[in-house]
Amino acid sequence: MTLRGCGPGTRVRVAEVRVPVADRLRLAELGFVRGAEIRVVGRGTAGGLLVALGDARVALDGATAAGVRVLPPSPTDPASPGPAAGTATPGAPATAQAPTSSTTAHAPASSAAAVVPGAAVHA
Repeated sequence: MTLRGCGPGTRVRVAEVRVPVADRLRLAELGFVRGAEIRVVGRGTAGGLLVALGDARVALDGATAAGVRVLPPSPTDPASPGPAAGTATPGAPATAQAPTSSTTAHAPASSAAAVVPGAAVHA
């Protein structure tokens, strides 16, 4: 399965990156290495994706996303996600969630998001 075939909200782990060497090196610098957990944030109309790697957001064009082979996270992996945010686990203490600010929805151009050359994501 490739990253391009994943929908928003999907969590996967990188299995292999098959793109040209220069792009592969840049993706490795951004954190696209074997075993890295990725969450698909959004999908563009032309096949591009916006993905999350930890706290960073990266936009990939469709061709690059098609070159990233992925696997579902292992259920025994301690880094794999537990229950979805906002859901309670029976017997677990409730936790408060911080309110979101309207300023976080419109980050300035100098935010931590990275864009791979040729990428265009329209969410």
